Amino acid sequence: GASKHNVNAIAYYEKHGFGARVTLNYRSKFVAAPADQNLSAYTQGDTTVDASVSYKFNRYLEVIASATNLSGEGSRALLDDRGGVFAGATVRPTTYNISARLTY
Repeated sequence: GASKHNVNAIAYYEKHGFGARVTLNYRSKFVAAPADQNLSAYTQGDTTVDASVSYKFNRYLEVIASATNLSGEGSRALLDDRGGVFAGATVRPTTYNISARLTY
């Protein structure tokens, strides 16, 4: 279940109560199940992008909007036998969230 290559990058900006953040995550393919009759099941690598923005109105109230998986990446399973045979896919939709933080 471990990838050979993993990359995580984050860019963010904060000033005068405003904040913005973008995250990129890359993961190379990994073995999902060990060899069975000389075929190993692999999960194909993917790249996902997440983002959030926030605004702090005063010392008591902050509003945050975020989105995960903006790239719309799903998961693809392969049977790796000299090139890989498609074995299935999973859809991971983009999700959105709006929240408020009250501090007193």
